[in-house]
Amino acid sequence: MRILIGGIAHETNTFSNVKTTVESFKQWEWIHGDTIIQKHRKVRNYLGGMIDRAEEIGVEIIPSFSAFAMPSGLITKETYERLIYELTDSIKAAGEFEAVCLALHGAGVAEDADDLEGGILSAVREIIGYKIPVVVTLDLHGNITDQMVKEADVLLGVNFYPHVDCYERGKEAIDITKQILLEEIHPKMSLKKLPLMIPTSTTNLPPAKHINELCWTREKNEKIIDCTFFHGFPYTNIPEVGVTVVAITNNDQELADQTAEEIAIEIWNTREDFFPDIDTPEEGLNKALRMEGKPTVREPDSIDVHKTTWVDDTNAHIYDTLLKRDLDGNLVPGLAEKYEVSDDGKVWTIVLNKTAKFQFQTTTKAKVFTSKKVNL
Repeated sequence: MRILIGGIAHETNTFSNVKTTVESFKQWEWIHGDTIIQKHRKVRNYLGGMIDRAEEIGVEIIPSFSAFAMPSGLITKETYERLIYELTDSIKAAGEFEAVCLALHGAGVAEDADDLEGGILSAVREIIGYKIPVVVTLDLHGNITDQMVKEADVLLGVNFYPHVDCYERGKEAIDITKQILLEEIHPKMSLKKLPLMIPTSTTNLPPAKHINELCWTREKNEKIIDCTFFHGFPYTNIPEVGVTVVAITNNDQELADQTAEEIAIEIWNTREDFFPDIDTPEEGLNKALRMEGKPTVREPDSIDVHKTTWVDDTNAHIYDTLLKRDLDGNLVPGLAEKYEVSDDGKVWTIVLNKTAKFQFQTTTKAKVFTSKKVNL
């Protein structure tokens, strides 16, 4: 039994102005053939799980091409075409194999290609046809599309965020592929899309924890191979963005449809719980200042504005205000150069910093205005 493995993974933030190029991938991973096995064997990621499980059960692995880049902006058209070429060319040169296991992501976007993974799978199918099974591992932040479901036999998403189960999903991909080849199972997939975008949600707490538990309960049914709640990736400005559910059964399309529908309804019914009431940075600082003692000052955990829990001048510039408070609670200039307040507190004169610019680098222009409410 010979199974070809490979992968292309990128989580694309379409709001970033930093384009993703071939060099972006080469900084992290751009490898072929046996180098894939050497680099990923015993590593707790998707490909590591595939390799280790295959060696455990005596399945021969045929490594093709693997590329990975850190989250960034749109993949350039030239890079997308190069990625497709590298993967398909490796497949053509691989000789005979009976199945394909790919480690993709699910939230990849390229110039002129909103669905990176759908495009990859379509290109693979053009080479191998539709008789050879294709099993795919995905990130739970994937925006799952009809094209992905059409081109793959099985789509397996991780269940946890943070993603601590990538290795297990890789091993499961090999086990399911083997079962397909032995004709022990005949997968039927159902995709249910919701008109919903949610913030990144950890799975150790409700409501994401609750939805996962519902999926796992369904999987106790021996006819259900897998049931996954895909959170989607809200930082992709594409038509297919959003929450989805994928249910996979053994040759029972009706059960797959029913299962995906039931989980989707539960997600919809608890949708408000995904949006906790979170203080603004200003509100949080004011709360801290009212506490006994002083706020704890620490280094930011990330300068990525979409990941960090810390707000400072580095990662909060797009939300900058005219004035802000320092750790002693005093108002200090932000985008303002200086300010004055009348004796009765009703008139504020603010001099705008001449270097202040909008996000798109256009120069700001100050205007005189009056307001009945000023938030400080």
